Amino acid sequence: MGVCSARANEPLTELMGRADTALYAEKAGGRNRAVMSRDSMPAVR
Repeated sequence: MGVCSARANEPLTELMGRADTALYAEKAGGRNRAVMSRDSMPAVR
């Protein structure tokens, strides 16, 4: 499963593109996984 969170005023095409990228990263890593788009992760301080 590819996961990402929407940003304020983000076009749907960009949101879907990031989710699609996460989905392909999940597929490359094997079965039964979920991958979150790195762009969706909160900044670490």
